[in-house]
Amino acid sequence: MEHLGDQAGQLSARQRPHVPGARSRPHRPLSLCGRVQCAGQHDAARTRARPPLCGHRDAQARTGRGRDRRQGPRIPRRQSVPRRRRADGRSAAAAGRQPQGRAGRFERACRPRLFLDRGSARSVGGALCAAGQGVRRCRPRPRQLRVALPVHHSGHRYLYGSAVKVGPLLDGKVVVISGVGPGMGQQLAKLCAEQGAKLVLGARSAEFLNKVLAEVQALGAEAIAVPTDVADVAACKALIQAAVDRFGGIDGLVNSAYRHEVGLFAESDLQAWRKAFDVTFWGALELIQAAIPHLEKSKGAVVNVSTLSTRIPTVGLGGYGIPKAALDMATRQLATELGGRGIRLNGTLMGWMDGEPMRHGFDDRAKARGKTPEQWNAELNAMIPIGRMPTDEECARSVVFCLSEWAAPVTGALLMVNGGQYTNP
Repeated sequence: MEHLGDQAGQLSARQRPHVPGARSRPHRPLSLCGRVQCAGQHDAARTRARPPLCGHRDAQARTGRGRDRRQGPRIPRRQSVPRRRRADGRSAAAAGRQPQGRAGRFERACRPRLFLDRGSARSVGGALCAAGQGVRRCRPRPRQLRVALPVHHSGHRYLYGSAVKVGPLLDGKVVVISGVGPGMGQQLAKLCAEQGAKLVLGARSAEFLNKVLAEVQALGAEAIAVPTDVADVAACKALIQAAVDRFGGIDGLVNSAYRHEVGLFAESDLQAWRKAFDVTFWGALELIQAAIPHLEKSKGAVVNVSTLSTRIPTVGLGGYGIPKAALDMATRQLATELGGRGIRLNGTLMGWMDGEPMRHGFDDRAKARGKTPEQWNAELNAMIPIGRMPTDEECARSVVFCLSEWAAPVTGALLMVNGGQYTNP
């Protein structure tokens, strides 16, 4: 056995003694699965043929030392690898398939790709495994590995470590929210702060605004509070100007202010309905019109918060649902007119929401129907296909989505946010 090392280079593959730990399979270069290989967007100006991922430039460039000597005779330089033939005698290339064997594998490894970044083989391999991508490994591992992944926006971070990092949805955007109140308005302000937005909060109650302002600032967001009555045209313009003066522009506007009028039409005071229109409908239009020059510069978005009552009429809620229905039509009309300026307008139609406004007076609503709170809650949940009322925080996420670049191709849409209780026909 002391001469085994001298004789190993002279023995054929069949004559060599078995060496524990040695691989019997031929060397294969590391390659990504087909889905990942095709994921990168090819660019003729930036794409060029790359060497194989395992570091070997071609099949003939490998030396006769190490793995090749252990696994059989080396392929002589400039000698083509014989093609495998099928049962009918045709070659793999003639049959329209990729040639098998070393030549075919190396040809696939050298296909042009657009590589977005680099990382160590171990970290990138772990990231691909976490993402569900298959990787065929090679030993010894290469010192570096380049990976082609679909990254179409600067907000998507390059692949490092164990995952692809994506930044906050509203990172650095200036968002104006009108009608910030208990429930969804408050939750929306906190969600926007968590997603990196700079906030301008408007509502009639200065005391409540200061409370919400403290909460969003505690989350690390830059924010200001401007007491605003959207029924006043001058106040609407002042809210938009305050945002521009403080942050230099506006990227998003959320119209969530409303006036809730309850009563049958035959017995209602129509002057109260007009006041509801002044807040819910005309106030939103005044804010949009004042923000147009700034939204046009930033290619921003407007989200009008509406209600399921515009699709499922409820007895006694005409003073609330009719102004919201007018706002829905305004959303579609203005999306058509302002789309050419780069401004997106969408609406979110909220259904039953489990939050503070819902809990406030819930017992009185159940009593008015002759039911216990538990019975009324069970009936409400039975009407919703998902079996429960969505929370106000869950519903607020739909507004954040419409404000973000993830909804860049979406405008003029009225998104149903009601747990499936109503769907578009």
